[in-house]
Amino acid sequence: MMPLLLLVSSLACSTILCAHNDTTPRRAIVIGASVGMGREVSKLLAADGYIVGMAARRIELLEKIQQEIPTPTYVMHLDASKPYEAVEKFTRLIEVMGGLDLLVIAVTGFWDADFGTSSWIGSVPVLDVDVAGFFALARTGLSFFEQQGYGHLVGFSSIDGLHGVAAVPAYSASKAFCSRYLQAERNKYIQRNIPIFITDICPGWVNSKDNLDCTQLQNAYWVESLEDASREIFNAIKHKDQVAYITQRWKKVAELLAWIPNDLYNALSARPGGSF
Repeated sequence: MMPLLLLVSSLACSTILCAHNDTTPRRAIVIGASVGMGREVSKLLAADGYIVGMAARRIELLEKIQQEIPTPTYVMHLDASKPYEAVEKFTRLIEVMGGLDLLVIAVTGFWDADFGTSSWIGSVPVLDVDVAGFFALARTGLSFFEQQGYGHLVGFSSIDGLHGVAAVPAYSASKAFCSRYLQAERNKYIQRNIPIFITDICPGWVNSKDNLDCTQLQNAYWVESLEDASREIFNAIKHKDQVAYITQRWKKVAELLAWIPNDLYNALSARPGGSF
């Protein structure tokens, strides 16, 4: 394998059109494509006819996924915890692909954080990725869409962002940031009548980590399979939904959390088996 930062599939088109029309291949970039929902959504987009660029920290996993996809793909090493470098690489990937129609940001620093420590340092990884990195990549993608006059941004938040979760405060706050930021940008484009669409993917429990079965966790419920969750995410992207709860039954939880008194919320969460 050539030691290049950017690896382009041998199946890539020799000529890439920059204009958007019915004959131009649709181009999508998935950031956080090496594992879980990002990986599966990349495959679904490729099967739907997209030329897919996949970016993540683990380039070896991206290369493996690339071999499984028979259509043109691109892969790039990108670390969202280093926003300046990540934006530079993301911009370069857009240039190499010849444009961008759809950006999916499916990154999180959750697994790199230590929420069991009282030190603020343990939570820094999730803030670096889910706030600074997410914002830098999303704003860069939206700036590109603004210049070309159209586009679709899909960002992953979480059910944990709907209310302050005592067990993971920094993660809960970071995902709340993702949702509010996406909402604010969406409102701007709606008010200005600009055809840039923004979808907030808000998953609950999903078996998305290869070495962890969430169904075995004490507080987990409504655990969705990776395959079914990814299919719902793909459908939300296709329909350009504003907010998609994965699965839809989590929408009821969102509605409940919007009005439940904080005293009742804490009483329920403090009980054995409490999940929030």
